[in-house]
Amino acid sequence: MIFFVFFLFLIYNGYTEKSIKKSSLMLFGFLIPLIPYLALNLIAYQNSLYPFILQYYMTQNTGWPWWEPVSFYFINLIKQNFFVLFYIFGLIFTVKQKKKNAQRILIALAFLLPFILYAFARHKEMRFLIGIFPYLYLMVSYGILCIIGKARTKKAALLVLAILMGIWLVFSFNQFKVGTFDKTYSIYYTYLASERVSAKIWITNPLYLLESDKKAELIYYPAFGTDLAREMQIRILTASHVFFSPCDLSCPPWDETCPKEKNNLFEVINNNFREVYRTRAKECDYYIFTSLS
Repeated sequence: MIFFVFFLFLIYNGYTEKSIKKSSLMLFGFLIPLIPYLALNLIAYQNSLYPFILQYYMTQNTGWPWWEPVSFYFINLIKQNFFVLFYIFGLIFTVKQKKKNAQRILIALAFLLPFILYAFARHKEMRFLIGIFPYLYLMVSYGILCIIGKARTKKAALLVLAILMGIWLVFSFNQFKVGTFDKTYSIYYTYLASERVSAKIWITNPLYLLESDKKAELIYYPAFGTDLAREMQIRILTASHVFFSPCDLSCPPWDETCPKEKNNLFEVINNNFREVYRTRAKECDYYIFTSLS
């Protein structure tokens, strides 16, 4: 994203000495926090790019449950906030301006081009767009202001603004929902609060530790499949406590032996640990196992 904005700025302003200098200063500003991050990776992992390499591996092996069609972001953005449609007007007004505004064009492209890349990526989640939301809503605001500004009289402008505010209020209240506490995980929080719980704790879901400061090992990380299931059948024997749900461990559709090895993992846990809690919620079984010693 940093280099993308850098080259956009250069392309728009031309490869002049002045624009190159300004672009280089902007790039240097972005690199100030990046260099310490890469140095820390080198110290911690002996590889500055390790988090990026690991993330690439995970995108190839863990994203399949979230594969969605190209229309996913379009539909869900409008469902969450239909005002995003005003981005189109903001883009049109930006392009049609006789005197082009470089900053506004960059803001428009800073959302549009990454959005196109996200739309064609198979793994889609709305949270992925958080980084480009500011550019989206800047253009949305500009589009709304331009539409209001086109009104011939002040009363007409106020009427358009009142209509938009009314639609926004109706839409917002329709979306408002009071949060409810999911009791499925409450037993895990109570169990973790007891003094008898110590390392090593193994979990199949990070939500089990949501209200605790205890450390746990992850049964599902970095990607669950045949290899990890077989590895866990040995490593899990060192655990003191196991928080387990089969629903947390999804097998990739291309991994034919994974379901069998997943069942074998559960049998290892069931045969070598004592079951202290079990419940069923949302068609899933949830367990707490503790070591026999």
